[in-house]
Amino acid sequence: MDDCGAVLHNIETKWLYDFLTLEKCRNFSQAAVSRNVSQPAFSRRIRALEQAIGVELFNRQVTPLQLSEQGKIFHSQIRHLLQQLESNLAELRGGSDYAQRKIKIAAAHSLSLGLLPSIISQMPPLFTWAIEAIDVDEAVDKLREGQSDCIFSFHDEDLLEAPFDHIRLFESQLFPVCASDEHGEALFNLAQPHFPLLNYSRNSYMGRLINRTLTRHSELSFTGQRSGTFIREKMESIKPCAARRVSLNTRLMTSTVVMARSE
Repeated sequence: MDDCGAVLHNIETKWLYDFLTLEKCRNFSQAAVSRNVSQPAFSRRIRALEQAIGVELFNRQVTPLQLSEQGKIFHSQIRHLLQQLESNLAELRGGSDYAQRKIKIAAAHSLSLGLLPSIISQMPPLFTWAIEAIDVDEAVDKLREGQSDCIFSFHDEDLLEAPFDHIRLFESQLFPVCASDEHGEALFNLAQPHFPLLNYSRNSYMGRLINRTLTRHSELSFTGQRSGTFIREKMESIKPCAARRVSLNTRLMTSTVVMARSE
């Protein structure tokens, strides 16, 4: 028996569920209540799991409790392992209900509104779908920590490397748009000296993407670019601000849309 086999013999399944519960609650007292055990007993079981695998799974120096880097990897693998085990046991008992299998998907806000509904509508009714619309950066973190089964995202370098597997869905074109007048004509054009910019926040994925693109277009000059460019966090809040919008017929960039999952 190799060392890995010996480690598995020393791990109890209930410890793994304890681990998942603690990651969800981020608090020993709440997790112990959820698992219906005393806090001292729960703490001993978590410590026993860490000793069995030889790493600390949680950073206990911060509040709320956080997964360690090894814990993030372990969480992703164990969650999928237990889901597969539960599914296999249900099939052996003849009680498997495929319609009740849940797939958790995290997606960028704009993709969750425009892309996912059409994709899911074409899927056979074998699963239930739990979709969370969040920022791209947060979606990548959730996949890394095993909190989602897969994500739909714009191109991100982190998704192209292990432990992720990805497929490219399509190319998305990014065009500037602006409000129109009563005749349907654009109120602004890219050739004029100054015009307002309704942009994403600098800390958001789309904000960083657009700002990198704009640095390659030094000929463009925005009103308030240095002092008070309009800022919006999400696509849903930008759209109403550009009511009766029309395209300026200039493609700023092409962005790849991918679906990624943990290997």
